[in-house]
Amino acid sequence: MVEGLDALQEDLGQTVGIGLERSVRAVPLISIVVPVYNREQFIGATIDSVRSQTVAVWELVIFDDGSTDGTASVVEGYAAVDDRIRLVRGANGGVASARNRGFAATDAGTEFVIFLDSDDIWEPKTLQILSTELYAHPEYVSVHGLARCINVEGLPLAGDDLEERMRDRHAYRGRQLVPMRPDESVDFGALMYHNYVITPGIHLIRRAGLEQVGAFDPDTDPADDWDLAIRLSRVGTIGYVENVVLYWRRHDDTLTQSSPRWKAAYFKVRRKALIDQTNTTVQSSLARLGYLAGTRHSVQRAFSLLMKGKVRDAAREFVRTAERVARYAGIAMTMKVPRLLSQQRATPASDAFGRAKA
Repeated sequence: MVEGLDALQEDLGQTVGIGLERSVRAVPLISIVVPVYNREQFIGATIDSVRSQTVAVWELVIFDDGSTDGTASVVEGYAAVDDRIRLVRGANGGVASARNRGFAATDAGTEFVIFLDSDDIWEPKTLQILSTELYAHPEYVSVHGLARCINVEGLPLAGDDLEERMRDRHAYRGRQLVPMRPDESVDFGALMYHNYVITPGIHLIRRAGLEQVGAFDPDTDPADDWDLAIRLSRVGTIGYVENVVLYWRRHDDTLTQSSPRWKAAYFKVRRKALIDQTNTTVQSSLARLGYLAGTRHSVQRAFSLLMKGKVRDAAREFVRTAERVARYAGIAMTMKVPRLLSQQRATPASDAFGRAKA
């Protein structure tokens, strides 16, 4: 059993250091996948934060999802001086597809995998903190930390309270919503209340766990990272460390929870969680609680707005509530349809990540 990350790196004969430029490709410990599309302005800072990690035994696969700017040239410049970095290019297919195709190009022998967005920045000890936690807790399928927001210039975002909100965690225990302890790991009951793994760059995953639950689902983009975390929570708990490990860059065009695209993805994830045939009885109950809690909050917001005299805003909130109820009714009907048994299916030529099957 590995006693710690320092011992492992000593055994490999590697040196941990900031700005390391020599090759350490022999036995990479961690696969880092960065999907990128037209991020010429930001990708360099993201790569710099990877190369500044106190853990040196990693590979960085950057999947260029059909960029039309100078993104590829920037990446190629880094790859020329650090052979831990590789550029893979493909046609544009969206971020979830890019994550999957990037993962398919990683070394199958790495122990851990993490997906970092192309404009975010890590703390220097991010990989050290997260991987040490996974070594200390073999029961964890993955682990996540905290994040703070930055603006397009890389400066702290004014009024940012993300770290505080991420620390304020709750989970369903039975049919009750209760506060979570600071040392408590994230499970299915927590993720049915809220997506605490807010961005994949804070989330280090055991390769074996990722292989077990399968790829990112492009149909749930931009909530595909939440969907993946939910599926991982079915096979193990997700560890939690109270360390800021990432600076999450926010743009003027960043999707908000009120955008039509985000709302559509939100309901797709909720639907998947409700109808998944691998759910235990308890998990099915928790999925219903989480969905109905959102509906209840929507009703409460509508009445609050109405009491304040904001009739139009209240009317819009009631419409949203009706939409939630209608969606739930449709899901409930779907769940009552008998499953087709013994259905013959052709064997796929590739797995969920797009890799050719043996």
